[in-house]
Amino acid sequence: MTTPFEIDPTYIATQCRFIRQTHKLTQENLSEMAGLSVRSIEKIESGNHRCQMQSLELISKAVGINVGFFRKPTAEEEAKTEAEMKRALKKMIVIRTQPIRNVNDFLRILVIGMVDVSTFRRSKMTTLWK
Repeated sequence: MTTPFEIDPTYIATQCRFIRQTHKLTQENLSEMAGLSVRSIEKIESGNHRCQMQSLELISKAVGINVGFFRKPTAEEEAKTEAEMKRALKKMIVIRTQPIRNVNDFLRILVIGMVDVSTFRRSKMTTLWK
């Protein structure tokens, strides 16, 4: 049995819908997999129904996730996650590209990409490896 947590119907509804849509399932598919009625899934996803922990365990087992996925994070956990995301985004490199619409676009990009790196290797790389 899992550790119980406070059940927030609105948050659980969002998470349940997210799981179902991510796995490309209908409410009927999810209900069959979890062994629940379609009406139960509808009530959970409406956010107006306070579902039982057992229903969440059945859904999580059916799709292979931890039931903790339905636990709403605390304000501190949300702040920590947001800070981690910001740090990760700062480390990302975004390379803007233009769409390739025809063969000429492809060849232009291919030719631009063929830069003579031999001069770069001789001048810069040799100093890096010493």
